[in-house]
Amino acid sequence: MVTRTEQGVWMADESRCESLARRIATLALMHLKMDHTDFRLRDGLLLALSPTITQAMDSAASANDIYKQAMDSMAAQLIHPKMTGLEMAEMQLKPAK
Repeated sequence: MVTRTEQGVWMADESRCESLARRIATLALMHLKMDHTDFRLRDGLLLALSPTITQAMDSAASANDIYKQAMDSMAAQLIHPKMTGLEMAEMQLKPAK
């Protein structure tokens, strides 16, 4: 399972201290039949990929938060069945605090 550290690094395997960017760079080099043990090549690829991977993962995590907010809102609708559709939409569209 991919997790995010307090420093903002997405980790593919925290027990092995392997970042997601490093795993992707290593797999890409292996797929291209290049020397994945060449740390200069791997680290160059890692530096190029890392910002894009971080941005994509942050965006996906943000989308997951929006999904959670919508589910919480629907749960509130089930708890308060007299809520109108307009009230539910306003609650869903209200910015998170």
